[in-house]
Amino acid sequence: MAAWSPRYPLDEQGVRCAPTDPGVYRLYVRTAYHELKVFYVGQSEDLRRRLREHIGPDEANACIRRKLDLPCEYDFTVVRGESERREREAELVRAIHPECNQG
Repeated sequence: MAAWSPRYPLDEQGVRCAPTDPGVYRLYVRTAYHELKVFYVGQSEDLRRRLREHIGPDEANACIRRKLDLPCEYDFTVVRGESERREREAELVRAIHPECNQG
């Protein structure tokens, strides 16, 4: 498994840093204590496209939409195989219990 990227701002400019490669990503929000907390884990065939969808007006996940009012960041790791991406995403969700992956 490739290493995680640096974290980038989850905004239009920051999303340009994401590759169009397949992979797994984590979305972070700053807490009241200025700590970063993962609020969502996802995977996609095209990381840049998927991250753009999250910050766009048609984001379906209401939990993610609420978080985007705060300073958010993301990081990613490139994972080529679909089954490996799904497995890695599921492992992270089980380990972290991100708020916006629940339900």
